[in-house]
Amino acid sequence: MKVKLEMEIEVELKVEMELKLEIEVKVKLEMELKLEIEVKVKLEMELKLEIEVELKSGVLSKVGRSLQKSSARWEELSKVRTGGWEELTEVRTGDWEELSEVRTGG
Repeated sequence: MKVKLEMEIEVELKVEMELKLEIEVKVKLEMELKLEIEVKVKLEMELKLEIEVELKSGVLSKVGRSLQKSSARWEELSKVRTGGWEELTEVRTGDWEELSEVRTGG
């Protein structure tokens, strides 16, 4: 048995993305080795994805599954993780004591 399958696929993909990132850092250092750090992060992301698929003949479910996988990837990419900021703002006073030492020797 021989089967001949002809398929014509037209795909139109339009992606618009707007990304705004605002970071504000305030540092106050006093001689008593008090350190205040204030970090504000504002991330705005807008993603518009328009896909138009026209199949002349063939299976639409495969295309639908691949589009679902693509949209799931975009959802993962658009997540913002804030857990890392706590590590960045940790202050160890031992480090500041070393930095504040004055060496008078040559």
